[in-house]
Amino acid sequence: MSMGNIMQSLSSRRSCINYLDDRIQGYLLFATLMLDMLLLVIAIVILYFHLSQAIEEQMFRVHFGPQEGLPVLVKGLLQIAPFVVLAKIMIALIVKWLWSDYIARIVSYLKATFYAITLLDLRLRQAPQANHEVLDKAEYWLQEEHQRCTRLGRLLEDLDVDKDEKEVAMLLQKMRKYLPSGEA
Repeated sequence: MSMGNIMQSLSSRRSCINYLDDRIQGYLLFATLMLDMLLLVIAIVILYFHLSQAIEEQMFRVHFGPQEGLPVLVKGLLQIAPFVVLAKIMIALIVKWLWSDYIARIVSYLKATFYAITLLDLRLRQAPQANHEVLDKAEYWLQEEHQRCTRLGRLLEDLDVDKDEKEVAMLLQKMRKYLPSGEA
């Protein structure tokens, strides 16, 4: 069976194309939002203490005129900004690593399965820990193909030179049912 037939068989069973994995993307989105909120709270607390210190310094400067508040605020923001940017980059890299690892497990399993199929090995394999709709469809297709080939094998065993033409024709007709569409 060619790769085109495999893909055609899978595509005939799907109702729509899903490029998203809601479960893992939901967890990653939630974790990212929580880390962003934590980062924002930490930045606000640090900025609060920095501005409190600036206000306190201004209160005890009797012989000098008060400074404008905006330069003090900008200075505080510029001191915090590199840490916020660094933390955001680290969060993005961690999310990318987690997502890439998840996808790599799915793709490597599919590659191994498709390679085995090209060798006509239809045995079921241990799926990776990553549960995904694509893996479920591939396993479902593999089970169907395994059952179809088993039925064909049984019919072939029943095919005997001692049988009359009518029985042979009936067995061949049954075999045609189990052939993939387009090859019958």
